[in-house]
Amino acid sequence: MSRADLGSDGSRVRLVSYNILAARGWCAGEQPQSNPGPERPWIMGELTAALGGLDADVIALQECPARELVVAAADELGMHLAWFPACWPGDAVWVGGFPGAILSRWPLEEARDEVTAHADLDPTLFNRHWGSARVMTPGGPLLVHAYHCCSDFGGEFKESVRCAEIEAVLAAVGEDHAQATVLLGDHNADPGSAPLALLAAAGFVDAHAAAGTGDGFSCQAIEPSCRIDQCWLRGCRALRCAVQGQTPFGRRVDETAPALSDHLPLMVELVIPGGGSRP
Repeated sequence: MSRADLGSDGSRVRLVSYNILAARGWCAGEQPQSNPGPERPWIMGELTAALGGLDADVIALQECPARELVVAAADELGMHLAWFPACWPGDAVWVGGFPGAILSRWPLEEARDEVTAHADLDPTLFNRHWGSARVMTPGGPLLVHAYHCCSDFGGEFKESVRCAEIEAVLAAVGEDHAQATVLLGDHNADPGSAPLALLAAAGFVDAHAAAGTGDGFSCQAIEPSCRIDQCWLRGCRALRCAVQGQTPFGRRVDETAPALSDHLPLMVELVIPGGGSRP
């Protein structure tokens, strides 16, 4: 579907959410904790080129590498950048922890690290990142909250932590259903789970459920089997939602070559009602 086919009843926005595994690349059998892959310095350049090919207006990245690499990628893509530091300081393998970022074709306003903005936030929440910004689209502001919910590393089921994280996001967003709002990132939660039920109860719509194609599986990249990377909308409408599983993200001509990440990027086309068309 071309951008021209998306209709003219509002401001059209193309978003991408992508967990990029610190730009290390990923081969089948590698595991972030027990069997991390080697450093692959060339991966960030490949990621930047691949993201450029998606022609996204807004990109939310999880598990970023060093800030200077993401700044260079944003510059190459000609995009504005909001950076959100990791809460976990990292270790010898994952230096600097797992920060996040929002990149935008349009200016960003009120960008902030939500973790440090909430002094009373439970320190066990968002050990990766949580940040927000207003994207100043031609049709009006789009509020974006991008985050990475807690995983089950260590074999402990942490759904209660993820519920608390989602509750914190919803409290920060408020109850203005008219404000075009997007919540996106790695939720580490499958459809039907308690954390996602909280989003639905607050009036947010799962973009894949509304306009998705395929199964929506985004993890793991080579043979994906779960739908934990998601985009939830309120005050705007999903037109299309699809995981980008083609080369170079997933399928590979050379089976010995690493995928760009252990996740696949999620792309969402949305419309902000009443806005003007994208130039």
